[in-house]
Amino acid sequence: MRTRMYVAALVLGLSFLLGCNGNQNDGLERFEQIKTEKSTGGGVHEHTDPTVAPKKADEPRKPDEVFKGAPHPSVVLTTRLWSQYYGANGSVYHTDPVLQSDVFVTFPNGVYIDLWHSAGLDDANLNSNFGDEVDYTLGWVGKVRDVNVNVGVSYFDLAAPRLLSGTKGDLIYMYGELSLDLDLGNGHTIKPFLKPEAYLSANATNEGFEGQVQVGVNHIWQVNESVSFQHRLAVLADPGFYGFDSGLMLFYSGGVAWKLSDSITLDLPVWKMGTPITSMSDSREFDGAIGVGLTIKLW
Repeated sequence: MRTRMYVAALVLGLSFLLGCNGNQNDGLERFEQIKTEKSTGGGVHEHTDPTVAPKKADEPRKPDEVFKGAPHPSVVLTTRLWSQYYGANGSVYHTDPVLQSDVFVTFPNGVYIDLWHSAGLDDANLNSNFGDEVDYTLGWVGKVRDVNVNVGVSYFDLAAPRLLSGTKGDLIYMYGELSLDLDLGNGHTIKPFLKPEAYLSANATNEGFEGQVQVGVNHIWQVNESVSFQHRLAVLADPGFYGFDSGLMLFYSGGVAWKLSDSITLDLPVWKMGTPITSMSDSREFDGAIGVGLTIKLW
């Protein structure tokens, strides 16, 4: 049943994209992909991409060198159609297809802002369940010697109980990621990373500050000027909060990017999946999502 849903979601996504000449992207992956495209002429486009609490961190966002010295801000509009809302802690937040889009603005000094939206496609109500969400992010990315540094804070406005209606159920997410660029030649680059993260309930009556850490590696392969492949392997050390068990999770995500023009890239397919690698008794098990997306560089 789930396989048929995945296939249906992909078919729907392709029909939507070909009919509208569309959009793309998710979470923190977006930065690595934009940087690759800028520096090589191709592009694989991902927070992580969100990884809710703990959630959208499944997408590395690192614009570090992309807009360095640019005379004006860069504006990127993205959208992705996913078979389900698979969160960065390995939990499924919504079992029906979701359309997740954002507007991402990066300034020449490394400051960036991101407005991200998730819409569950199971009904016409955009404020009804955990498939519906609005996130606001402010961050900075740059280099310290040879180390890429990406820090930021996000506010997760969840439809639990309602969007834009107070802080109940909402979360504040803070992150800092350190990574290195290792050029292997022949279009291959690997990027080992370390990413401390923290979540704080936006409602003082709920659970307080909780931290966790991810460690892993990204691999980017620029096949040619029009096609690139990126994937990411990460281990999450989850201390166990917000109703989840403590333990280790293994995640794998990636995608193939097809450059359609200087400003439009099609991602087909994109995927994310994960599994516990220590014993857990909560709802998490081997699961994931598959999707399709577009990225449009507006400026």
